Amino acid sequence: MRTFGIDLNLHEPTDSVEITPPSQKRNSSDCFFFEEDAILGHSTFSGGESDMAIVSFLSRMTIHADKEQQFVEACEALTEKVLAHEPECLYFRFYKLREEPLGYAVFESFLTEEAEEAHQKTDYFLQIVPGLVECLDGPYVREYLDPLRG
Repeated sequence: MRTFGIDLNLHEPTDSVEITPPSQKRNSSDCFFFEEDAILGHSTFSGGESDMAIVSFLSRMTIHADKEQQFVEACEALTEKVLAHEPECLYFRFYKLREEPLGYAVFESFLTEEAEEAHQKTDYFLQIVPGLVECLDGPYVREYLDPLRG
């Protein structure tokens, strides 16, 4: 799988989305980066008609200071498994929140609701996620994202 950037061209109007090879990456305010298989052939990402039920969300969480290493290791392990074994997962990545020292987020996007449900039933999810949850300092917040035009 090769990684490509999708240029959102936020500074000028455009009729299409430019796919940029990784060697031509710019900064994160210009591009989102997706795996090749996750974007090629899917009209939702190419500006065509969107008839796919893509499920995307951002989950924000705060963790206990003494659990940060455990949390990061669990996040890395889960990410590795998801990317290796879930072809209907379009995007899966954890982030550290810049403005909150113990704040983290995960952005997830799946082709269908069924793919997201199947993700939560995998052996590795059931094995890794309890270790993640014990690191949380309070509940997490999940924000579902819908296309601009749906």
